[in-house]
This record gives sequence, structure tokens and C-alpha cells, in this order.
Amino acid sequence: MKAMTKFFDKTKGWGFISSNAKDYFVHYTGIKMDGYRYLEENDIVDFEVETLKDGREIAVNVVPILTMQMVKDALKDEGLHIKTIKDSHGAKKYLVVDGKNVIQSDEQGMSFLDLALYAGFSTSEEVA
Repeated sequence: MKAMTKFFDKTKGWGFISSNAKDYFVHYTGIKMDGYRYLEENDIVDFEVETLKDGREIAVNVVPILTMQMVKDALKDEGLHIKTIKDSHGAKKYLVVDGKNVIQSDEQGMSFLDLALYAGFSTSEEVA
């Protein structure tokens, strides 16, 4: 299944991902990646669901497939970086700026998926 990260506390090592309007608990031990295992808000992951003895469903075998770090790295190669803003409704949006802080993207901000497209990634595997 595919999901988008809603929240992840790097210090505590746990958070939640959301797929098809359902949230799943994820612990860092369930993340499959090299190095320090963590997720960032909006990271897109592939995962499996495990049902615990008490009936709760958790995410396991979580594999990041499109992450904020990947987008940051791609933009950095072009001499660009990301600034986070909030729109008039309080929703998080992203701006792409150059080394002189000149906005290179829509000044109203973009969603994470739009940001990923801007950075050259395919977002055909969107999460419901």
C-alpha cells in the first residue's frame, strides 16, 4: 500500500502515515532504509499492514519512495532551496528560492506533490 506521512517525531521514533483516509502507527523499527530511520511530514511511503493481537493495525516494512530529503537534494543540485510558509487557511505550503532568496516558484506556495514535480520527480504514484 502507499501512504503519506502525517506526523513523525524523530526524537521518539514514531508517527503516523495515512492511506485511503485511514491512519497507521509507524515505529522507526518498521522503516526500511539505510542509516538513521525517520520520516518527514508528507513523505510518500510504501508499506504493509500488520494486525496486532489486540486488533490494532500498524504499518510495517515501510519504504520511503518520495521524501522531502530527496526533493531538497534535487533542488540543492540546482542552487535552490525550500522555504516553508502557511497560506491564509493555515495550511503548510512550500516556496522554492535561489541563493539570494528570490522566489523561483509560485509565490502563493505549493503542496508537497507540486514541489516534487517542480524538482523533477514523477508524482504519478499519488496517495489517496
